Amino acid sequence: MPVASKADAQRLRITLRGAVQGVGASGSARLSIVLEALLSCDHCVVQGFLAAGHACTVMGFEEYFPLAKKYQVPIVVTGFEPLEILEGIHMTVAQLEKGRHEVENQYTRAVRREGNRPAQQTITEAFEIAPRQWRGLGEIPASGFQLRGRFQKYDANRRFPFSGVREGLEFESPILSDCANVWPAVEALLKVGIEIHCRRDLTRGGLATTLKEIASDRNVCIKLEESLIPVNEVVQGACENLGLEPL
Repeated sequence: MPVASKADAQRLRITLRGAVQGVGASGSARLSIVLEALLSCDHCVVQGFLAAGHACTVMGFEEYFPLAKKYQVPIVVTGFEPLEILEGIHMTVAQLEKGRHEVENQYTRAVRREGNRPAQQTITEAFEIAPRQWRGLGEIPASGFQLRGRFQKYDANRRFPFSGVREGLEFESPILSDCANVWPAVEALLKVGIEIHCRRDLTRGGLATTLKEIASDRNVCIKLEESLIPVNEVVQGACENLGLEPL
């Protein structure tokens, strides 16, 4: 939401600091840098983008204009309600059909071209530009933010060593990514006549959480034989060190 006064801006700073101290903050994204990394790839076939409305609410969308002009792709700032997404798609397709490549704002109820200046100032005070890892893309320089020195004690990446070498914990793993093509497994099930009624990504919440949701939704009981469920040794070891439940 736009900040209307200095008092509102001060409250925003207090809110940010409270959130950082109470929960821990991790790096955020500079999406225009990521879009350029994609568009500059020789094999990129993306013809248009729906820019994330929530990010543009704070940061605005000035930085998208040079990208649209340089790479001749439409970029439409879009909200998240179903009708907003449909309108964003319609605006993008309309540009493509007319041979246009401009930046448009579908999410006018929340986003202004310049964004939220007081919020941007607060971000500048607390964060600095840093490289960031992107799934499927690797590390992209200057594509994220990290907390500045005096705020780093609240950095979630430092407080919770979930990846790589942090807080003195070292994990050596051959697992490079959890992204994979699931169609071969699905096709194999279909070929032997197994009907598929539900598919879920277990990397988001875990096996136990997913089965609990399915059981609750269908009002059934699901019993797990934990000893029969294979867990990668590296994952098991990391979970034991971090006090996590792998399922």
